[in-house]
Amino acid sequence: MSRIIILAIIGCLSIIPIGWTQQFGYVSPIGPANWSTLNPDWAICGNGNRQSPINIPTESSSYWPQLSLEIFNGDSLLSGTLMNNEHSVEYAIDNTVTDINRPYLRATYESASFQDGDYVLQQFHFHWGSVDSRGSENQFNGMSSVAEVHFVCRNTLFNSSQAGNEANEFLVLGVLLRVCENSDFYPVFGPNNSFLDQIMSDPDEVPVSLRLSGIYNCGGPCTDTNSYYTFQGSFTTPPCSEAVAWWVAEDMLCISQAQLDMLRSQNVTSAGPRLTDNYRPIQELNQRTILTNTNAATTTLMNMSLSLFLLLLALLFV
Repeated sequence: MSRIIILAIIGCLSIIPIGWTQQFGYVSPIGPANWSTLNPDWAICGNGNRQSPINIPTESSSYWPQLSLEIFNGDSLLSGTLMNNEHSVEYAIDNTVTDINRPYLRATYESASFQDGDYVLQQFHFHWGSVDSRGSENQFNGMSSVAEVHFVCRNTLFNSSQAGNEANEFLVLGVLLRVCENSDFYPVFGPNNSFLDQIMSDPDEVPVSLRLSGIYNCGGPCTDTNSYYTFQGSFTTPPCSEAVAWWVAEDMLCISQAQLDMLRSQNVTSAGPRLTDNYRPIQELNQRTILTNTNAATTTLMNMSLSLFLLLLALLFV
């Protein structure tokens, strides 16, 4: 009997790809439902009160026109690395680039519940789905987009890249993506997506120089990057530290269909499995406050008025 058991165990081990040492992932048994039990330091993934991502109910969010998120040093030329890190496609700025030469975001709340601060860019990475109906981590009114990019920034008041217990140690700017003919990510994915093609599995990586303004620019690809929803939350991967001030842009950035297809073709390692649907499920809001500088009621009224105007205009020409 013992011989049979040993042979069965060996048989099971033989189907695990050699070199696959992924600590967490997005499918069982290392998927989001089990993150809190995979490592004692990740317990907050299961019992935290400010976990991310969330569904953002736009009309019940608190209108706060004082909110402001400004980007500085966006034109600085950055040296960094585009990589497949087993969980995502990530662009990490080289450690040799000092804080003074990096882009930073200034978050202004003018609210007693949130602390203003400057946050310097560390890296940005992507989450996507295997089909068009899912992929983004955050949602608006229960609706997902095909993908989402997260710009991860560290508060200049904290020197460590490891999150602690303060709610404002990091700021993550989340921007949902939609498929367009022209992409905003040409600078990071390269000509004909050649950089993305070179990192199809961990530990593939490629050096890339770029400017943040070439990807995210208030006067560029977005129609209204000054409109945001902000709330206190966590990282969306282990250890799920609740040390993040989240800002989610109302408007989307563009990704091409070819780029989205190449993201969906990524592998965890060269031996597999496929890296896709790398988004964490929606977490409970737990009575957290969501502030926005977009007046949803006013926006809805304006859209209704425009629709009525167009209807009346059409009737005049019938």
